[in-house]
Amino acid sequence: MNTSRVVVNVTIGGLLVLLLAAAGGYADGVTLRYKFVPGQEMTYDVWATGVGSVEFSGMPIPDEALAGGLRLQFNANADVALYVKSVDEEGNGTVGYSLGPLQLQMEAMSRSFHVALDLARGTVEVDGETQQIPAQSMAMVAPMFQELEATISPRGKVLAISGLPQLPAQEGIELEMPWATEEGLNELLNAMPPDFPEGPVEVGDSWEVQMPNIMALMMPGEMEDVLPEELPPMVVEYRLKSIGAIDGHAIANIEFHFALELADLEMEVPGPSQQETGPQQITLGLQEIVEGNTYFDLETGQVHSARGNIVMNVTTEFTMPEELAEFMDAAPGASVNVRVHFVVSPG
Repeated sequence: MNTSRVVVNVTIGGLLVLLLAAAGGYADGVTLRYKFVPGQEMTYDVWATGVGSVEFSGMPIPDEALAGGLRLQFNANADVALYVKSVDEEGNGTVGYSLGPLQLQMEAMSRSFHVALDLARGTVEVDGETQQIPAQSMAMVAPMFQELEATISPRGKVLAISGLPQLPAQEGIELEMPWATEEGLNELLNAMPPDFPEGPVEVGDSWEVQMPNIMALMMPGEMEDVLPEELPPMVVEYRLKSIGAIDGHAIANIEFHFALELADLEMEVPGPSQQETGPQQITLGLQEIVEGNTYFDLETGQVHSARGNIVMNVTTEFTMPEELAEFMDAAPGASVNVRVHFVVSPG
């Protein structure tokens, strides 16, 4: 017999044995749970590539570079490290994280440029020119990657977050955003269910995670009044697609899908401070889809890798005062479209 054919047959046979062993060991279903160990560290290499555009309507824009709208392409990469600081008697892990240097390659308005952000050094580099990040900006951003901690249950529910930096007050601007404070964010988290089901699931099983619609909580001040009185719950759909093996570990391939759509939301925002035109009327539309796959290591109880796509479309239309409307061919507005593909792999 041909030697190369023997090698190929043995290799394929070995892969089949690994796959069957991984699946066979969970023939009665799997109970998905995170496992936290004090001192444990998980590192990931995160990549994102995307395109975006902004289309304008009803706006007299003389600049030819902007007349057809804005176009953006980008590639981003950074290392993210998660480390377990402590584990309580119920298996809940308190996890911190750090962000390595962020590399960003962008193309916009017929120009290409490279940005490197290093929070550890407090520097930002644009096309080879390095500058120190202003101290005020560092005071707001750095704690998000140095002091922020999350306590997570074995079923994937975020129980608490601490270390959120306090946003400085801006003169003349009063925006009450519950999610922007540590107390408000934790109150919001309490209403969120865990990601993993209580009992075991088999390949092909699906489950849903329903959570309160948080759009009202994310609206500043009294702007939540623009939302419908009854908002449908936000639903994330999961499905255990398969169980296989990666590097000798049993891996669960979990599909996820989330969609959000809000249309014709009418709201008022303050007009220009130098004019006494009263509040500006805006009609807003939002559509967002997030879907992909998470590869969960059933032995270590941690995410091995993930990949997916994010699609977001936002439309705005301004209602002009009557004295200006007669000079406009159409109501001014803009449409923002963003598509992102992301990959998370072991670091």
